[in-house]
Amino acid sequence: MKLFRILLVMIFWIGGNALAQSNPPKARPIDMKFNSVSKQDATWQFLANEASKVRVFMGGENHQEVDFNSLMEYGFMNRLHKYAGYRHYVIELSPARAHYLNRYIKYSDTHARDALKGVSSPKYMNLFENLHRWNQGLDEDERITVHGVDVERFYSLSFERLAETLRNKLNTSICPDSILPDVLAIVSYANRRFNDRLAHYKKKINSEEFNLDEDETSPTEFFYRFDYHEYVDRIERDLLLYKDWLDASAFHEFSMALQGVKECNKWDDDSKSASRFHWRETVMYGRYVAALDQYPNGKFFGQFGRCHISETPSDVDCGWYAYESVVSRLVSQYFKNKDSVITIGYFYKDKNPTITAENIENQTVLKRELQQLLRPYNAGMVIYDLNDRDTDLQELRKKFRFVLVNNTTDAALSTEKPTEDYG
Repeated sequence: MKLFRILLVMIFWIGGNALAQSNPPKARPIDMKFNSVSKQDATWQFLANEASKVRVFMGGENHQEVDFNSLMEYGFMNRLHKYAGYRHYVIELSPARAHYLNRYIKYSDTHARDALKGVSSPKYMNLFENLHRWNQGLDEDERITVHGVDVERFYSLSFERLAETLRNKLNTSICPDSILPDVLAIVSYANRRFNDRLAHYKKKINSEEFNLDEDETSPTEFFYRFDYHEYVDRIERDLLLYKDWLDASAFHEFSMALQGVKECNKWDDDSKSASRFHWRETVMYGRYVAALDQYPNGKFFGQFGRCHISETPSDVDCGWYAYESVVSRLVSQYFKNKDSVITIGYFYKDKNPTITAENIENQTVLKRELQQLLRPYNAGMVIYDLNDRDTDLQELRKKFRFVLVNNTTDAALSTEKPTEDYG
């Protein structure tokens, strides 16, 4: 009899616990059809009101759903700009990528546009083209500014940025003989890489053989192998000569680009080490803080990989134990509260999401909470507010303020080409 009572208590406890976990927040449909959305739309009115209270609004994606992710990235930046005063766009990409993206979307710089083509998939380039069209329609003081907070992991644009400074200077003045061979070697190599990547992009546009989703560069072998490490050493040895030749603004730009190439070297040198991922997140946090400090009244939207926007450190996030994301650092170290940040994790129909609990021991609980939001298969896209008073999805709320679930298969940005020539 005593055993029966114990079993009965356990059954009621387990059942009550299950009921406590079965109260997901209200599903709010969200419309991304740009022609029909206004602030009077209930979900957008709610989001705009919430976004107006904070300085940082971050979306978190997986990196495979390119069509949907591009729509979200453009859509949130556009709506937050229009309804909540957001003017700053933070990308999980490097300062070099942001440098060229700013030149393109703010000033219609065609060299910057072609530089971006050389390192972007057609689908991501479509995002940049949409941003350009929209930004050009705004008054100059209303245009968005891009901030690249990631470390430089790829040589293509950081090296082009370095070479472009030298290339421009060669057009206006004679280079000192002592550094001329190195300057010509740098510019010559960068020219060939630039033209090769652009040709490769055009080939992707005109062929069905290439994967249009992924950023990639041409695998072309060159007639000589360029040693970035060696050229960094050579430049630093002669740095005063470069400073004497370049004017102050050009040397500043040259120095920024050189730092980018050095970061690429470090990323390569630290390959397969846990330390480089800690270093990467630390640099991302530092650059985000610098942007926040530079624009103390500014509001910032960004869309990173989902593990980078977790509001708390999490076991095994981004593949590493006790992972402290850039957003968790903003919450704990910069703002020192959650009241200045909104995070929204994106999840996708019929996809097995990669997500880890703050404490790995609660992984099963977190997965069960998430499944309650994924199972209903509400038509279209829906947003759940994890602060809803009627829900208690505690593990999920530790990571995000909102969850967006996409149950569509055709969500994508317009591919309408602008009037300019895209080759």
